[in-house]
Amino acid sequence: MCIRDSIYTHSGDWAAIPGGECSVSLFYTAASNAFRIVAMGRNPQPVINAPLFKEHQYGRISETFHYWNDGRTNWGFNHYTQQDANTFESNVLKALDDLKKPPKPAAAAPPKPAAKPAAPPPTPSKPTPPTPAPSGGGSRVAAKPPTPAPAPSGGGGGGPPP
Repeated sequence: MCIRDSIYTHSGDWAAIPGGECSVSLFYTAASNAFRIVAMGRNPQPVINAPLFKEHQYGRISETFHYWNDGRTNWGFNHYTQQDANTFESNVLKALDDLKKPPKPAAAAPPKPAAKPAAPPPTPSKPTPPTPAPSGGGSRVAAKPPTPAPAPSGGGGGGPPP
């Protein structure tokens, strides 16, 4: 919400802030449940940049001239239309009311995914099954798991004992 106003300060009498018309906004930050009134004039520096606390007062002197005290300064807002005045007043009073309510509990964080179970311990290795011999060439016998070699005999067949 942003409206155009003339801004005044009060220290004995109401005095207009030099620079004329300002854009006045009420901001809300959900993460900290905080409200802030900011008024920007023609220069890049804000005329008002003040937090709104539950202890602050907002009131009206006339239908279009409202005031607010930020704890240091009495600010006056000369709203250009009664509709702007009513809208801004309604939003500020609602913000003050919201600040007076106890804070809502933070939403529970979504559950974290279960940790992946650790890999099972390695199992003892099993003997590898015999692998067929590559094809081509003479006849070969498939390898067997290691066994003690027999003593050579003179019969010559080249194969394993019967």
